[in-house]
Amino acid sequence: EVLTAAAYLLFKKRGCDIAVVECGMGGLLDATNVLKAPLLSVITNVQKDHCSYLGNTISEIAAHKAGIIKPGCPVLFGGEDDEALEVVKSEAERLGAPLYVTNHSKTQVREANLNGTVMDHGELKGLRLSLLGAYQPVNAANVIAAVDILNGLGEEISEHALRDGLASAKWPGRFELLAKNVIYDGSHNPDGIEYVAKSLKKYYPDKKAVLLIGVMADKDYELYPQLLSGCAERVFAVHPENTRALPADKLAECFTRAGIPALAFDDLQTGVAEAFDYATAKELPLAALGTLYMYSDFKNALSNLL
Repeated sequence: EVLTAAAYLLFKKRGCDIAVVECGMGGLLDATNVLKAPLLSVITNVQKDHCSYLGNTISEIAAHKAGIIKPGCPVLFGGEDDEALEVVKSEAERLGAPLYVTNHSKTQVREANLNGTVMDHGELKGLRLSLLGAYQPVNAANVIAAVDILNGLGEEISEHALRDGLASAKWPGRFELLAKNVIYDGSHNPDGIEYVAKSLKKYYPDKKAVLLIGVMADKDYELYPQLLSGCAERVFAVHPENTRALPADKLAECFTRAGIPALAFDDLQTGVAEAFDYATAKELPLAALGTLYMYSDFKNALSNLL
C-alpha cells in the first residue's frame, strides 16, 4: 500500500501523461484500485491464482478482477474464457461501462524464434515483438485493442509509436533470454507454467530442457510435473530465499513421483551451478522458473558461471 501511494505521488510530481497501473492481486480490494475514473480498465486472461484470497472458481476470481471497472469508463476484456467474460460483461452493464473484447482471431504469427516474433493483426502487417514466449502475440493483440480504444477517446498514439513499443519492449523475468540457451520465466501458476512448456517446445522442438525450479508453498506446484512432462529432461529443485518458499526436497519429490528425474538443492547458487553444468554438458537449454522471487539471485549465480 505504501509503495502504491508513493508511485501515485511520483506520477503526479513527474507529470505523467498516462500511467499504466497493474493490480498486484485481484482488483476489487487491491491497493491500486483507488482511481475513480481511469481512461481504460483492462482485464486480461483470468486464471486460478491467489485462490485463498480471490476464490476457487473462475467466476469468483473474475468478480475480483471486474472490481476495477468504474461507472461510465470503458473496459477491455482481453482474455479467452467465456465464464470470465460473462462476469465482466454483467459488471460493465451494471456500471454503464462500454465493454470491448479483443478479437484474437485477427492475429497471425508469421515467424517466431529466439530473435523475436513477427505477426500480423488485421490490417497491421509485419509487427515485430522483442518479447519471447508463445503468449506474447496474445498480449500484443490486447495492446493493439487498447491503443485503438484510447485513440477513439482522443489520445494520439501513432502506428509508429505502437510498432516501436512492441519492437523495443523489455520484460525482465518473463521468458527472458539471459545467455545463450539460458532462459528465466517467473511464471508461478498452472496457466503460466503451461505457456512456458508451449514456448520451450516452440523454440526447442527437437530438445527437452533442463529445468531449475523454485516455488512458493502456496502455489499449485503439484500440477507442474504434468504440465512440464513433455519438455523436461531433468529438474533441479531449489529453495528460493523467501519465507513462503517450498523446501527443495518436497518439490523434487513431486517431480520424481511423476517419473521426471529431479535433484534437490537447499543452496540456490549450488543448484544453479549444477543445473548449468549439466545443461552445458548435454547441450540442452536451461530454463529457470516457478517464481520471480529468485530472479535476482539466479542472475547473480549465473554471472559467476559465464
